[in-house]
Amino acid sequence: MASQSTKKELDADEPCEDKALEKALSDAGVDGEILDQLPDEARSVILHSISKIYKGPLPPAEELEKYENVMPGASDRIFQMAETQAKHRQTMETENINLTKEINQKIVENETVNNSRGLIFGFIIALVFAIGGFVLILMNKPTSGFISLILPIVSIVGAFIYRRKNNQRIEEQVPDENESNKKDE
Repeated sequence: MASQSTKKELDADEPCEDKALEKALSDAGVDGEILDQLPDEARSVILHSISKIYKGPLPPAEELEKYENVMPGASDRIFQMAETQAKHRQTMETENINLTKEINQKIVENETVNNSRGLIFGFIIALVFAIGGFVLILMNKPTSGFISLILPIVSIVGAFIYRRKNNQRIEEQVPDENESNKKDE
């Protein structure tokens, strides 16, 4: 968004050549009669401020024409500046998208490695408990041996059930892209 503010001094005796200022004065109800009622000092100079606001990288065509009249080649420089800024913004957005993709890919890779490690360590722990349970059963301690055999099995089954419920909850929270595309049609 660009903004421009200009101040103009008007001599009360001179006719107003700025149509925007003339319209603003008439909209405000300022006419010759009111100016005549003002003291000479106040009437000699009227300070008026006009603010023009426009959206976008370029000013309106009338403003560009004024810039060109004041400084030849100014409109070309303004266009070049806007084009350079647009290219820069697009480059930054592309880099941001690429960086986000890379970060998401690293997260997925790390989660995969962590899940694999968890499976390996879980298997090792279950195997140790199973071997310990068999050893306890062979040492004539069947109660402790069966508990050592059942405990890892229950833990593994519980972990799988928890994981499945957690995945279902996540799938419910994230709408399927195909469903959202069908709704849009």
